[in-house]
Amino acid sequence: MPDVSKEEIQAYIDKHLPGATPADIRHYTLQPTKDAPVEFRGTLAAASNSKTNEGMARLCWYELAVYRTWSTTPKYILEISFQTLRRPQDNFKRVFVCDSAESLRQIIADYDEMAWIQGFPREEKYAVKQQRYEHEVRFHFRRAATEIFGQLSDQFPGDFIRRV
Repeated sequence: MPDVSKEEIQAYIDKHLPGATPADIRHYTLQPTKDAPVEFRGTLAAASNSKTNEGMARLCWYELAVYRTWSTTPKYILEISFQTLRRPQDNFKRVFVCDSAESLRQIIADYDEMAWIQGFPREEKYAVKQQRYEHEVRFHFRRAATEIFGQLSDQFPGDFIRRV
């Protein structure tokens, strides 16, 4: 961060990144699937992972991360990643830039967790497997989103979660 005094950094943190320290502000490069990289300076505000060791649910999971940018008009960066051991061709990462906490909340609330996932072939013999797979994927997204909202509830007004 060129030509920025420690006092200016601390004033920015106090106003926009409560609880952070100057060491928390890092340079990030996020590489979404099929899109250009997103680069920014900021801090990780919250992260969640729906990975589990229980039964068939251990074969896929969602990872969500929310970053707060370092700028005169702070933004939120939402990273959504889906990983699966069952259908590796369904793995993906998406990145969204949000101008406000409300737009961040709205993207998570409206997110279609099946949008990028192919699943099984559209044949009758795979219908039950596809239905189970879709149930698993939706379960994992809700689990990761719930954890993110819980972590962000300290940073945003009380109605941030209730309106989802």
